[in-house]
Amino acid sequence: HNTKRNAGPRRTNEDAFHEGETFYGVYDGHSGDDVAKKCARELHARFEASDGDTETALRAAFLRLDADYCSAASRNEASPDAGATALALVVEPATRRIIVANCGDCAAVLSRNGAAVSLSKAHSPVPHSDEYERVIQAGGWVTSETDLCVGRLRSMDLEDPEISRSIQDRVRLNEIHRVCGEVAVSRALGDVDFK
Repeated sequence: HNTKRNAGPRRTNEDAFHEGETFYGVYDGHSGDDVAKKCARELHARFEASDGDTETALRAAFLRLDADYCSAASRNEASPDAGATALALVVEPATRRIIVANCGDCAAVLSRNGAAVSLSKAHSPVPHSDEYERVIQAGGWVTSETDLCVGRLRSMDLEDPEISRSIQDRVRLNEIHRVCGEVAVSRALGDVDFK
């Protein structure tokens, strides 16, 4: 069943991905697609060129790509505003392991016997979390705002009594925490002004 739906108010897609034989990546861009596209083009190659075990190579690839992007932005060769959260998954067939690395709020979930198993931990500046404390220690601050989530109301027949009774389940308040009042993640690649 093929349906077309509006996924949100964006006019452009800022996301990218890489799919290989053993390396998979998902990159969620914000304030432009520069960083997400750079990740899709280069992160897997940087991983493969890194020395050490899988975890060390993933960390090195993330850090080198970020440093190179920020350096290019400082020379006006890339957008200083763009950033991306990133998730990389490496399959090690010989050891039968899956290694996941993430930066920001990209999430990997494995279905094991029908149960969801989280493979990553989001880096979000929720008050009193480790990430919140890390931002404060680095000299930043976190703002909080409340957003009324009413997206599903647009498609509902509010005159229908059954729908009207269940409306409280459909409307909720979302609390959004932003680093320095801007980005809603506490880690990202790019985002030069936050480094």
